[in-house]
Amino acid sequence: MVKNLVNKYRSMSPQVKAGIWFFVCNVVQKGIGVITTPIFTRLMTTDQYGIYTIYQSWRDILSIFITFAMASSVYMKKMVDLDTQKEKNQLTCALQGLATLTTIIGLIIYLPFRDFWNQLLHLPTMAVLCIFVSVLFTTGFDFWAARARINYKYRALVIVTILVAVFKPVAAIIAMKNVTETAYARIYSVTGVELICFFSIYLLNFASREKPYNGKYWKYAMLFVLPLIPHFLSQRILSQSDRIMIESMVGKSEAGIYGLANSIGWILSIVVTSIDGVMAPWAYSNIKSNNYGQIKKISLYTIIGMALLSFGFIIIAPEVVSIFAPAEYHEAIWTLPPLIISTYLMLVYFYFIYFEYYFEETKKIMIATVSSAALNIALNFYCIRLFGYIAAGYTTLVCYMAYTLFHYFAFVNTCKKHGISQNPYNTKLFLLVSVLLTAVGLGAMALYNLPIARYLLIGVLFIIAILRKDRIISVYRDIQSGRK
Repeated sequence: MVKNLVNKYRSMSPQVKAGIWFFVCNVVQKGIGVITTPIFTRLMTTDQYGIYTIYQSWRDILSIFITFAMASSVYMKKMVDLDTQKEKNQLTCALQGLATLTTIIGLIIYLPFRDFWNQLLHLPTMAVLCIFVSVLFTTGFDFWAARARINYKYRALVIVTILVAVFKPVAAIIAMKNVTETAYARIYSVTGVELICFFSIYLLNFASREKPYNGKYWKYAMLFVLPLIPHFLSQRILSQSDRIMIESMVGKSEAGIYGLANSIGWILSIVVTSIDGVMAPWAYSNIKSNNYGQIKKISLYTIIGMALLSFGFIIIAPEVVSIFAPAEYHEAIWTLPPLIISTYLMLVYFYFIYFEYYFEETKKIMIATVSSAALNIALNFYCIRLFGYIAAGYTTLVCYMAYTLFHYFAFVNTCKKHGISQNPYNTKLFLLVSVLLTAVGLGAMALYNLPIARYLLIGVLFIIAILRKDRIISVYRDIQSGRK
């Protein structure tokens, strides 16, 4: 059997092998963070966990202003369009130079007025400086990783990613021993690992001897990303504002509990981002060649698979929380189902955004995201005051529903504008699966205090999966053949 698997692996195309390893790489990277969460929740009080949660939220938000999220938007798009290695080297060097310049400008804005910014962010100077260091060098790594994905060169990326994923929690645990300010010990140690591991990659992006300043690419990048800044910022607000508002309106401890729920709820984002990392360059290539049949088939399989995985995770949410944290975090179970469903919706709207990105319909993306973020802030402001911090999970779900609908209409408009008469997705089934998951997922909470009933349901689902294993395997094979 092992020999057959090895032979099958060797017969796969480089694209399929790369896709498998990129998926594994992302799962391992995020998975290590998930596995170590129970350690950190026991080393940190809910207050300290809340501080670290707030740091993570501000880091994600400020990264938009520091490097404009170029690695995940304009860089990937432009690299697919370029043909020669020289042009790709020029683009990489130029955007790394631009990211460095924008980071320096950000420091010039921050340092003279750091007391004001520190008070606004509820963070000390050293923690804010860690944000700048982390964002700059992580962006350098992201440029390098995106290029590896596009070229299907996975070996070095897998090694570096796994090493960093291991070193971060190890360094943090060592730093947190015998200190009271465990949140800041974790922040400083993780930033140190990123600096040490990514610095050489940052330099490597300049190693092609191309000029860091390239007027053509700088202009193209800024014209591409500037309209997207409201989108990226709103996207971060949509995912991070809950914790910041809870900390401000309720307290650090509640922010810590919600932060844990958010972290557990977003475990499935490991799968979503892994699928996105593999699918994005593949989807762009298929859009370019008008090959919509494969996009329709593979997208439907992944949507159904993600919905089933999400429901399974919702069913075992109480056990997951008890594994990840001590009893004082138990209330987190009541926010998990809406957060898990929100993660599922991420995959749905990713498929719509591929077309918006490819045809550079950035204004549509901006409108959709800004509207959803504004709705999120408004709902949080009123619902957290009326119903407590647990309401933030449900406001997140409502906003992700709206966000997905906005992007669906933008996707439809984009297809019409560019003459795509064939629907690249089975959107009716997308809707059906999403409605069913939301209904049964939220309904499953009625069983949280009835463990025997939940275990019986889990057993029934497991038996069904065993009985239908042949169908599941055939679907997997269809996906593999579609990827080839």
